[in-house]
Amino acid sequence: MGFRLAQYLKLGWASPEVVHDQGMFWEDVDHASPNDLHIVAMDDATGAIIGYLGAAFIADENDDRKFTAENRPTFPVEEAHGIDISTWLPSSNLRLGDVMEIKRFVKGPNIPDSMKFLVPLELVLGLMGLTVNRSRPIPWAVGDLEMHVALRHLKAFGVDTEVIAGTHPSLPSDDPMWPMYVRRREVLPFIGRIQARPQINHSFEAIDHAFASGDMKTCLHGLIMAGHATTANNQDRQARR
Repeated sequence: MGFRLAQYLKLGWASPEVVHDQGMFWEDVDHASPNDLHIVAMDDATGAIIGYLGAAFIADENDDRKFTAENRPTFPVEEAHGIDISTWLPSSNLRLGDVMEIKRFVKGPNIPDSMKFLVPLELVLGLMGLTVNRSRPIPWAVGDLEMHVALRHLKAFGVDTEVIAGTHPSLPSDDPMWPMYVRRREVLPFIGRIQARPQINHSFEAIDHAFASGDMKTCLHGLIMAGHATTANNQDRQARR
């Protein structure tokens, strides 16, 4: 929680005044859940954290309440953008634990050039691996990301994303994270269907190949193309049903 706050401060996406006034050394753990997932990339040589990706949940995996239930808990992305995610999700049978919010996707400073493409891929792959290998895989992800930055890494793993346009996100001025909706480029909410285990395993193989070859840019390009192909194939199958 401290690493991601520090990176948001360095990027100008968190308010140093609010952080100072509230005496913060890490993000407020009261806003976290024991069900949340925290994916960390570390430097083998130094043990330093070089990347972080979080996934927030509003219920545990055994909660059978429907996502369309009245007075359900809301995700932070819904509060910031003033939307109801359930109106975009296609199934009324989804449970609260079937959806996670992806957030705080950050890299650390001073990452070697050879690692800049690999760290985001490893973080997303780690998260995808955890979600599909649970006793009950998580089929949907939501969140808000910059269209041409972090969102492309989700697409690289075949996450079938749909962007929700026309929102005007904001946070209260006493929220330490209010600058992230002012200083970043256009940040759009999205929903994404997570691919099944065989496709995730294929992505693991591609990452292993990238390690062996050292060609991270080509690896990222190949994964994105494969992700687009997976998305197109899924849409084609749905259209034929």
